[in-house]
Amino acid sequence: MPEPLRPAASEVDHQDGLGLLGPRAFDWDNLQSLTKVHHSRKTAGESFGR
Repeated sequence: MPEPLRPAASEVDHQDGLGLLGPRAFDWDNLQSLTKVHHSRKTAGESFGR
């Protein structure tokens, strides 16, 4: 079987960046799946303004 072209997503991200504290914490439309690397990068950017 050939290797996938992209790494598999392994984490769930809140798109609004507020996580469980946000008003859309349990809204399925606010969730997206990301790889560990992409989720860490997005979270760092939201936390530290990158």
